[in-house]
This record gives sequence, structure tokens and C-alpha cells, in this order.
Amino acid sequence: MDGAEPVIGWMERAGAWCGSVAAGLGFVLALGAAPLRAEPALWVLHDADSTVYLFGTVHVLRPDTDWLTPRVYDAFEGADRLWLETDTAPGFGIALPLLRYGIDWKTALASRLGPEDTARLSAIVTAAGMAPSTFRHMRPWLVALTLASLPMTGQGFDAAAGADAMFEQLAGGLKKPIRRLETITQQLRIFADLPPDEEMAMLREAIDVLWAAREGKHDKGADIGDLVDAWMAGDVDRLGAIVRDDGMAASAPLYEALFVRRNREWVKEIKAIMDGAGTDFIAVGAGHLAGDDSVIAGLAALGIVAERL
Repeated sequence: MDGAEPVIGWMERAGAWCGSVAAGLGFVLALGAAPLRAEPALWVLHDADSTVYLFGTVHVLRPDTDWLTPRVYDAFEGADRLWLETDTAPGFGIALPLLRYGIDWKTALASRLGPEDTARLSAIVTAAGMAPSTFRHMRPWLVALTLASLPMTGQGFDAAAGADAMFEQLAGGLKKPIRRLETITQQLRIFADLPPDEEMAMLREAIDVLWAAREGKHDKGADIGDLVDAWMAGDVDRLGAIVRDDGMAASAPLYEALFVRRNREWVKEIKAIMDGAGTDFIAVGAGHLAGDDSVIAGLAALGIVAERL
């Protein structure tokens, strides 16, 4: 099954920038002066019998990133349950949905992409140490995400070092129950269910960005290191701008699928959690907690005010 092993490897490295997608799907852009509160943002929701912490994560980090502050750890440790976007562990739980939604055995990618872009793609992946045949039957969206992960991997970023993976590991050690907001299948279908023209546009954009970088021209993409700088500084306004301005988010259907619809569903889930009792720690991609379409804004519309700690 050509393509299966590299596809699984990509998921282990980049998670899905949505996670994942986003990855990652890249969240990415600029560095500036940090506010006084120089730590990743943490919010808390309270009612009579419930406490919910909301923490924005970055799905891929360098292993030496020192991000877990005492304030964040204490909130996590004191929670009855951990909530993550989805299962962060590699294995068949990821591999089988990837094969179903990310591989098209009936249609060769080159027949969709055309000779010029196929040649550019081959040159890019060959330079990255991958065989072009690996991509022969991949769906365009999965090729695009694989390409988006290349600069991150080259800079030493790893999904295994991401904040989500760290929380999952810590929860296991503490025997803390883990809940998931989405399944892997739901996350993959964010991309697999895009209109065909949007899926192809996503791939061509990814090729254009890497080809421009290869030729030393202006890079239209952003560097995930810049995103991490804003995240580490707790600069929520900048994170919101990153989500707004990111090349992938510039596609209205993709932005709607990645952020608007998912945030709306998560707001409903968080309200249901608040209707229960106890203390919950919810960790989702930082981009979901910033901007006008964020989970924070959606909760506020329901009269549930998140206090920044």
C-alpha cells in the first residue's frame, strides 16, 4: 500500500493542524513585544457547582520548549477530567481513517494536478528526502497538509512534544480521565469533505509557498516559530490575527470548517459540561480561543463569561 506508512508518519509528526488540524495546519505569523503576562493564556469558567479551565495549545512544539507554568499545571492537576480535541496517540486509530479519507486508489494525483505542478511537487518532496511515488494516490488535502508540515519538521517541531501530547502523558501518569471533543474521523473529514476546487486550491497554495521558498523568493507562508512566540507570550490578540491572516484560513469554506463550525459545537459541549458538576480542564488549539469566532466569544454570547487568569 504505497503511501500508507508515510501518511501515518505525517500524523505522528504534525497531528493535524486542525490539528489538528493543524496543524498542523499551520497557524503562523509574527513576533512582537510581549505583554506583562508572559505565559500561555488560561481562562476559567465558574458556576455554583462547576469549574472549567480553558487552555489554548500548540499541537507541535520543539522538545525543549518550556511552556508548562505552575499556574497552568496547578489548574490541570486539580481538575477531575482532561478534555482534548481528539486522541493524540499514533496507531490504527489514526491509520485506518487516514487510509479511508486520505487515499484515493482509483485516481492518480498527477491526473488532477497537471504536469507543471506535478513536477514542482516531485522536486519539493525529493529535496525533503521523500519519494514522489509516496504521493501517487494521496488526496490533494492530505498532500497539502504533508507539505505544510515540512518546514515545521525542518525546524525541529514535533507533535510528540506538543502541548496536547504532554497533557495526555501527564493525565496518564495521574490516572486522570481523558475525554475527547472529536474523533479522528471528524477531524480528517474537515478536509476530506471540502469542495473539490477548494481541496485543489489548498494543495496548489502549499506547492506555491514551498516553491517560492525553494527559489529564494518571498515566502507567502508563515513560520510556526512566530506562532509559538505569540502563544508563549499569552498574546491572544496576535493569535487571533494569525488565525485570520493564515493562508489556509483565507479560504472561506476551510475557515468555516476549521474554526466556525467546530467552535460552535465545542461551545455547546462546554455548556453541557458546565451544566454538570466538578472541575474540568479543556485544552484545544490556541487559535480556537482567539478572535471574534472563538470559543470564548461563543460562550460570552450565551452569558458564560470566561475570566482570564
